[in-house]
Amino acid sequence: MLDATTAMPLFTSSVEGARSTKRKKKSDTQKSMAAETERYKNSCIELQAAIDGKDEQRATTAFASAREALGEYRRLGKIDDPDGGMVVPENTAEGRGGVPDAQYVVPVFTGGGAMTSKDFRKLRD
Repeated sequence: MLDATTAMPLFTSSVEGARSTKRKKKSDTQKSMAAETERYKNSCIELQAAIDGKDEQRATTAFASAREALGEYRRLGKIDDPDGGMVVPENTAEGRGGVPDAQYVVPVFTGGGAMTSKDFRKLRD
């Protein structure tokens, strides 16, 4: 259950450009996402209890509730597209149409800006 819900509050706080979980004023979207996170968490607990008790009807109800809460959370976070709202930049394995390069480093993690195809070719030389 913790694995299923641990990252949800972190993502909620990052929605709409918020950078801190300690921000005093939450947007309506963030409040709604926090409520859906709590509903999903409670549904997961209920589902686990139903599975442990081998109660099929209770498990079905808990699963439906969890699915609905997670669906609403994804809709609010705008990650409900088939690709999860992911943007594929030009300089990735998908953008290059090939396999990942073992020497490629995501520039954002190294403190740099976005790399172009020209920058990537310089790494190969």
